[in-house]
Amino acid sequence: MAFLNFVDALAESTLPETLRTGFGLLDREAKRHRYRRGRLYLVTINPHDDLGNVIMAHAAEAGERVVDLQHGGVYGWASVDWLHATDEYSHDTFASWGFTAHEDYEGRFVPLPSPLLSCLRKMPRQASERIIMVGAFMYGVPPRFDCYPPMMEYRRGKRRFLDALSSDAVARLQYRPYPSKHTFDDGEWLRRFYPALPIVDGALTEALCSARLVVLDHPSTTLCISMAGNMPTIGFWDWESWPLARQAEPFFAELERVGILFRTPEAAAAQVNAVWHRAEAWWHEPERQRARARWCEQFALADKHWLLSWCRRLPAI
Repeated sequence: MAFLNFVDALAESTLPETLRTGFGLLDREAKRHRYRRGRLYLVTINPHDDLGNVIMAHAAEAGERVVDLQHGGVYGWASVDWLHATDEYSHDTFASWGFTAHEDYEGRFVPLPSPLLSCLRKMPRQASERIIMVGAFMYGVPPRFDCYPPMMEYRRGKRRFLDALSSDAVARLQYRPYPSKHTFDDGEWLRRFYPALPIVDGALTEALCSARLVVLDHPSTTLCISMAGNMPTIGFWDWESWPLARQAEPFFAELERVGILFRTPEAAAAQVNAVWHRAEAWWHEPERQRARARWCEQFALADKHWLLSWCRRLPAI
């Protein structure tokens, strides 16, 4: 009985304010907006934006057509992705970065070029000797049943990769940790073993545009950025911990076949050792470029005239 009382008290004390009197404040603010039946409501959904979500609910109730816009990676290729399916695919339309089906999740998928990825084509490339390795968010405890790997094994994979690099490659390597105070500080952890390892901060896309070679230890938004930006890229991760949707498997398998993606840190390090000094020539070999282009058509759609494409497609949504 004491335990049940504790659970009741805990549930009561941690109940979000938006489910108490705070909801009335959000509702009144949302009612101040004007809505029109049939109008498109374009939104990038944020589960933590309480006011934005109440406004969206009013828009849907008023008959506006909610079009959710993709805003990152994982969409379309993660086998387990129920959060996006329930929160975003469930609206009138989901504007994807290329894919038209994702496992058996229901949704009306309409491919549209990503403004973010399309802008990469305008960014200048600055040749340098840098090899930039980009890490992912590292949860202490994964927040949901999802596609995250065991974090400590994932972290150890970073060191396995560095240990397998040649001294020339290590001398050019710089590490970009995920910029959040809520993640493990894997940059400083790596520097325990490689004290001279430079840590990259600031704008990610600018750093990537100045890299001779991009190395990724996870499949997420940065993979879309580097592929759409046509940046020489080598990726590795445990494919069992990041299971792929069945529709995505052929496209990732093709990247693996042409030597862009690998399943172990050691195999990826061997490829870096072999190609870093001629990364541009290696990357632009026709077979590799064809595989990259096919992958981008599905998961990183970009177009320098993206706004024109949107204007043509949106009225028919």
